[in-house]
Parts: sequence; structure tokens; C-alpha cells
Amino acid sequence: MKYNMLKTVAVLMTVLMVGLLSACSIPFLESPNAKYEGEWLSSGESYYVFNKDGSLEWYKDSSKGDDNVAIGTWVVEQEKENFFYKMKITEMTIDGETRKIENSVGYEEVELGILEFNGDSMKVINSQDLSTYTLTRQ
Repeated sequence: MKYNMLKTVAVLMTVLMVGLLSACSIPFLESPNAKYEGEWLSSGESYYVFNKDGSLEWYKDSSKGDDNVAIGTWVVEQEKENFFYKMKITEMTIDGETRKIENSVGYEEVELGILEFNGDSMKVINSQDLSTYTLTRQ
């Protein structure tokens, strides 16, 4: 009898938890990168597409032309209190000519430090040349 009561309580708790999880959005279940996903126009005129699946498209300008594009992956990581985009470019098309990145790791890494973020815009710094610019959500 005691076993059946414990089993019933366990089933009821499971049903309750499933109901609660499906009825509300719980922040810890969302990807930590979710707020950084989407399409962003740079004040430097380039255009970034940070896709939900972790793929990256970088275009020379907002026309999103296929003649100047970089393809790769992205993730936002945290180091102490600082957040930064870590992008791994695996393929580039420059002036219509496509080439794969051929080095020991198979990609070129680019990091953008996030200096400020307010949801619709963010100020970033390129760790390679220390240039700063603003990305605006499109």
C-alpha cells in the first residue's frame, strides 16, 4: 500500500511539473544566445545574420549579395563579466570568388566584444583591430 501511494505521488508530481513547464516560459530553458540571434546591420555597413542553429552569414553590406560573404558558426561566450561573439569563419566569397579557409584548424576566428547591449542595438569591439561599431537589429 505504501509503495502504491509513493508511486501515485510521483506520477502526480511529474504531471504537475510537465504542466508548469508547458504553461510558462522558463528562462533557463532558453538558449543563452537567444537574445543575440537575428539580423544585425553594422554602422560600418556590413550585415550579420546570427542564425538560431548557430550558423553565421556575414555580408559586406546590407544588400546581402552573394559576391562578398563569409560563412561559419557563432556563439556568445562569457569571460568574467564580459560577453563576446566568437565567430569561426569556414568559407569566404570575395568579389565572387569562393575559398575555404585552409589552415591548421580549418577556420578563421573572429571575436567581437559586446560593450553595450540593449536588445535592439549593441556596441561591439573587434578584437583583431580594436575598431568599435554599433550593430542595429533589423
